[in-house]
Amino acid sequence: MEPFQKKQRLMCTHAFCAACLERSVERLGLQCPVCQQALRVLGDQPEGQMTHETVLSMYILIITYTIPDGIQTEAHPNPGKPFTGVHTQSCLPDSPEGRRVLKLLQRAFEQKLILLWLQPMELQTESTLTSPMMHQGVSATSLDSCRD
Repeated sequence: MEPFQKKQRLMCTHAFCAACLERSVERLGLQCPVCQQALRVLGDQPEGQMTHETVLSMYILIITYTIPDGIQTEAHPNPGKPFTGVHTQSCLPDSPEGRRVLKLLQRAFEQKLILLWLQPMELQTESTLTSPMMHQGVSATSLDSCRD
């Protein structure tokens, strides 16, 4: 059996190549072709933690993403290779819309879709993680100055 091309892992844990899954959706609809569970893709983000806190005096929600350094598993692009973890923060307004976005981000994090792999350059030995969805200009030190 050949390795998956653009592997897609579903929340039900079944995995398919992207093209095969696309054809299945066209024929069967939005369900797993094996177990018929509703189709939800699971990304390849490593295990980690997403937390948030509210800074009342600033009317902001601070979101913290923490993924420790580790070794890639079979679910990742380079199994057995080390990767550099992530500790990053982002913020949203503490408003009804900001809280709705926070819930969507929590769901995306649970589905392992927030952080993406950066493949090592020729001189690098480890893969790293990044998030194309978050503004990375907010640093922990600038957030510390916002606190009570």
